[in-house]
Amino acid sequence: MRILKPDLRRWPRPTVPSVREKRAYYKLITGATSYRLAMVNGTAFLWVPGVDLTRYAGQTGSHTPFYVSVTDSTGKIAEGYIAAAGGGETLGSEILTNPSFDVNTTGWTPTDCTLASIAGGQSNNCCEMTFTGGGSQSAYESVTVVVGALYKLSGYYKTGTIDKAAQLRYYDSVRGYIYTINIITSGVWQQATGYAPASSTTSGRVYLTRVSGAAGTTLFDEISFKRVTDCAATGVHIVSANGGATRNWTSMTAGFNPNDTSYAIVIERIGNH
Repeated sequence: MRILKPDLRRWPRPTVPSVREKRAYYKLITGATSYRLAMVNGTAFLWVPGVDLTRYAGQTGSHTPFYVSVTDSTGKIAEGYIAAAGGGETLGSEILTNPSFDVNTTGWTPTDCTLASIAGGQSNNCCEMTFTGGGSQSAYESVTVVVGALYKLSGYYKTGTIDKAAQLRYYDSVRGYIYTINIITSGVWQQATGYAPASSTTSGRVYLTRVSGAAGTTLFDEISFKRVTDCAATGVHIVSANGGATRNWTSMTAGFNPNDTSYAIVIERIGNH
């Protein structure tokens, strides 16, 4: 993470309310390794792992001294007022209907492989994916999501009969594969975790993939896909009005990408705070 002196010729100025006439503070944050944004109305937040944003936090419903604009790599902007600090990462209920494979593999649709529920999982039974053809093998379960929400994808994986690359992936039916966790299997259970925003449609898929054109098996277990309803304590809630309590972004350019790999985050003190 780098904190740079802003170049006003490069980054567009946000659409600012009149209360922001006095700017006692201006900060440009770029270069973080990951960004986690919730864009959906009612649970909006900004979370940048490795960056503590709580120095800018206010109080939801009364005191919001800082305003933030987030610019994606194509120049589209989301902006709002910074309210309270995050309450700690909080997850909703499990969305997958068969995340554990303890009884069977029902709900997962295979391609170029067979699936079986076998003993020896990370917990109880696991899913054994066996090669039948192709350059890679996969299985997916369809999920229904909320556009603009952030989701946490995790799972365990292990070599079956031969070490091979594997993937956990989230697929958006409009934009394709928008998040991939690349992993290398070994003879012991390992866990992979990542975050995927539902950016453009309520219809998606969670994929398990064995990346190999050779015969063999890969094991998966305890796959999880849950909505993130609150951010880490180092993140901040976003509200739509100065001193407001409604956790929405104030404005967002059409086509803003919540799944970008690079943003410029501008934080300014506003009004007479």
